[in-house]
Amino acid sequence: MQREPVRRAVMLLGWSGSKLRHVRKHEACWPPGTAVFAENVTIEDTFARSGRAALREKARRLVAEAKATKAPRLYAHIFSNGGSMLLLEVLSELEPLRLDGVVYDSAPSAEGTIRPIAGPVIAYLSGGTLRERLAAVWP
Repeated sequence: MQREPVRRAVMLLGWSGSKLRHVRKHEACWPPGTAVFAENVTIEDTFARSGRAALREKARRLVAEAKATKAPRLYAHIFSNGGSMLLLEVLSELEPLRLDGVVYDSAPSAEGTIRPIAGPVIAYLSGGTLRERLAAVWP
């Protein structure tokens, strides 16, 4: 049996308090030819000052795995606030790679709004001037 070539890589970034085995269940959402790697996020990672170092280390591992795949496309599939926090760390470690897309899965917000945690990520990825970025996130 011949193995399918890697067409894309996906980082699954768990929610606050997630267990890695639960985050990994979402690997099945991605089609064949996808290299999927996951990280969980603890409550401490999200809300404690000391958690930033743990998030940074997880981000470095994810970026190293993404680089190793040599996939032509890279996506982030993030869950809730914890995933957004981890994504901010990933973005700071990502050079020279770039994300081709972000899936916000179960983002915590009221209908029709974007919570403050997602705003900086969207602004960072959107390009354009600061004014254009802010207008896109907070009309």
